[in-house]
Amino acid sequence: MGNLSNEEIKVYFDLHYHRLYLFAKSLVNDREIAHDLVQDSFMVLIHANMKTSDAPPVIKSFLYTTVRNLAFKNLRKQKSTALFFRKEKMAEWEDAAVFGKLFQAEVMAELYIALESLPQGCKQICKLGYLEGFKNQEIADMLGVSINTVKTQKKRALQLLRDKISPQAFSLLCIYLFH
Repeated sequence: MGNLSNEEIKVYFDLHYHRLYLFAKSLVNDREIAHDLVQDSFMVLIHANMKTSDAPPVIKSFLYTTVRNLAFKNLRKQKSTALFFRKEKMAEWEDAAVFGKLFQAEVMAELYIALESLPQGCKQICKLGYLEGFKNQEIADMLGVSINTVKTQKKRALQLLRDKISPQAFSLLCIYLFH
């Protein structure tokens, strides 16, 4: 079979962009650079000799590896050699650390997809409280609702999310939210 078509690249872009962005952002800690790295990884995919017959997990793995390598290259450019090669910085790039960030990006992507399916009130309060870090009273003041409404909507959101995401992702989400 031939190389990936533009339509196939678009499908992979739509499917994986957000999770690749979360992964890149966790590596470089900069939104703009993370977006650039993900876009660059798709340019690499376009120029790679990936075939239509390559399995989707192979292409997904290729994209994650490319983002990781581009992030590593970017950090080398940004940092002086002496600063970059300090032991603390090298520890961040150990396989276990990179795998952890990749796993976190996958879980967060699953969460974002599930959040979008929640009723509007639950979704808005959940995003403000759990993702943006606002306290219940701050959310109540911003939205002009009672603090009990905020608490009820957060509880309802967690109950709905439990049914929408995998048990493993929900467990990790709870650890992430309540640590």
